[in-house]
Amino acid sequence: MEAIGSIKIFAGKSLNVPANWRLCDGTILIGTEYPELFAAIGYTYGGSGGTFAVPNLQCLVPVGVGSDIINGASVNVNLAELGGSNKAAVQMQNMPAHTHVANVAQPNTTLSVSSSVATQSAPTSGASIAAPVSIIGRSTTDTLGFNSSAPQTVLNASSVQVTPPSVTNETAGSNFPSPFDTVPQYVAMHYIICDSHNW
Repeated sequence: MEAIGSIKIFAGKSLNVPANWRLCDGTILIGTEYPELFAAIGYTYGGSGGTFAVPNLQCLVPVGVGSDIINGASVNVNLAELGGSNKAAVQMQNMPAHTHVANVAQPNTTLSVSSSVATQSAPTSGASIAAPVSIIGRSTTDTLGFNSSAPQTVLNASSVQVTPPSVTNETAGSNFPSPFDTVPQYVAMHYIICDSHNW
């Protein structure tokens, strides 16, 4: 004999639920008509006064009542408590530490000189470095001013214009992520509860 309030899985159709059993579908019952079941579960799953509800396990999975440490976290589940979700969205705190690819544009540094003869003895805004010459009377004479050796003197930083590098990160994910399913594969059946011993 099954204990009143016991729940089983029934593989048949809802119309074929055995006698003294009923679907766990949240139905409201009258306490005086099912005194033994009311004594077993009371108002735990709903109802008040002279009525009470059977558990509603439609599209839900029961879990054991109690406390435990699961994956390092304390879990406490109370009788008739509802929890869980069939969808989830990844949050920052759910993600492991990781890196993304960064694209770095190389800085553009250019120092150009003019191959034309110099025409100024003093630098002015917008002027270029030009081929050095000496002016004698009405004529000019080229003078030495360049060689092919490696440079050894560092100019003042403001003498050279450098375009700073730009850094962009590769786009990852979406600005509006869609929740993903957390429901495992399943086959649907009925949960039924023993409501009386009328046999």
